[in-house]
Amino acid sequence: MAVAEILGIEKSFSADPLRQGRIDRVVLYRTEKDNVTRFVTVPDETFTIELAQAAIRKAEAERVMSQPIKFNY
Repeated sequence: MAVAEILGIEKSFSADPLRQGRIDRVVLYRTEKDNVTRFVTVPDETFTIELAQAAIRKAEAERVMSQPIKFNY
């Protein structure tokens, strides 16, 4: 199982046009796999650590799926 650590949480105005004028939490995290710092956003109104962890899991799953698949033919 992969391990991620949350490095910091900041409040910021949302970049989503549908959430214009609202606040989001920007969650900085790093995975042990490649040690690169990334971020996800979670709406401030519903923010919990559990929702931040779920957003990280979703972002990592989407990122892994978007990597090219190499094979021999």
